[in-house]
Amino acid sequence: MLISLLALAWIGNVVNNMLLTFLLVLGPVTLPGLKHQGILQNYSRQIAQQLKNIVGQKLKKK
Repeated sequence: MLISLLALAWIGNVVNNMLLTFLLVLGPVTLPGLKHQGILQNYSRQIAQQLKNIVGQKLKKK
């Protein structure tokens, strides 16, 4: 918990507050459109496939 709070404090110190606010608002606002267009499902499927490949390769090496 302490490490995550320190990381957030560091990010807040480095990046302008208006940019952080913009990104935090932009993310949730775009999610319904991404889900409606199927983009969110496509990327989540690709990420799951990549993780499956990585885990499969690790298991084959053992």
